Amino acid sequence: MSDQLNRPVSLLRIDSVVWQAGQIIGIHEPDSGAARTALVEHVTSVGIDPDPAAELAEQFTVEM
Repeated sequence: MSDQLNRPVSLLRIDSVVWQAGQIIGIHEPDSGAARTALVEHVTSVGIDPDPAAELAEQFTVEM
């Protein structure tokens, strides 16, 4: 993540983003499509490009 953003990212920040993703998924469960959309919106808002954000959202919701 640090390489993609061209700046250091602390492990606590990464942990926070993952926790937030879990909260978003929980709100939208069992609708995986809505969860993915909300996750992409959230992850792009913290600086991740849309394509990696979509891949991350797919991976986080694959079992929904």
